[in-house]
Amino acid sequence: MSDQPEEKNWQESWKERLQTNYRFVVMHNETFEEVNTFQSSIGRILTYGALAMLFASFLTALLFLFTPVKSFLGNILESSGSQTLRLENRIEDLESKLQAQEIWQDNVRKVLVGQPDTMGTGHQANTTEESADEVTEVARIPQDEALRQELDSTRIDPTSLTDINLPSSEVPLGQRFFTPPLTGELSKTFDPAAKHFGVDVIAPKNTAIKSSLDGFVISADWTLETGNTICVQHKGDVITFYKHNSALLKKVGDIVKAGEAIAIIGDTGDHSSGPHLHFEIWHKGMPIDPGDYINFN
Repeated sequence: MSDQPEEKNWQESWKERLQTNYRFVVMHNETFEEVNTFQSSIGRILTYGALAMLFASFLTALLFLFTPVKSFLGNILESSGSQTLRLENRIEDLESKLQAQEIWQDNVRKVLVGQPDTMGTGHQANTTEESADEVTEVARIPQDEALRQELDSTRIDPTSLTDINLPSSEVPLGQRFFTPPLTGELSKTFDPAAKHFGVDVIAPKNTAIKSSLDGFVISADWTLETGNTICVQHKGDVITFYKHNSALLKKVGDIVKAGEAIAIIGDTGDHSSGPHLHFEIWHKGMPIDPGDYINFN
């Protein structure tokens, strides 16, 4: 019973405070002169504030209903969503291209060090004999024997074929004509033991470097070690490298003919000590001596 009067007194006290008028005086900071004065109660201030918020909400609703603001904001949000989706698709596309570029660079690196995975199996070319002992003998059937005899009777001796009869990819390297990339003096010869997988040819400044065979450019870029380097893929699993150039005349994907200019001799890269061409020939993932097939004089 004693709690009710206390609660009633508390409510009456707050009601009285809300209705009590307070005087607000605006004074000058230095002279303390009264600039303005007004009075109001807390309840009246709260009421006016609530009405102002309602009025602002009402105006906002009218603004969205009877003006193009709603459609304008909707277009902005839709445009932002579409742009975000395009950016996400673009990022995915760039990630896919980056992954493909990394795979391609890894394959080129393997070719440079003589360890290409030409079969795409993840094993090196010199490991193909590892599974030779795992071959399982299978009993022959009469139909198989008849087919073998028919093929043996129609088989042609490969030694009797000439370059004209053979596809380009099957012509031995010794029977293929390599165009000299340039003429000049050899300053360093082929030396696999010293990891020098090509020859260095000295020639005058601004000499054009030519493609040794028909093919297409698979790499045309700058590296810290070899400078401006261009790589051309040819038929028969042959790849040629032209390093330390001052400028590259072709880009990746270009088709080139034998004797066509693809670069300019230079002195770029940390592994270069003067203007020259470092020229390499790789056949089926293994480096070969260019001096065995090309006369640079």
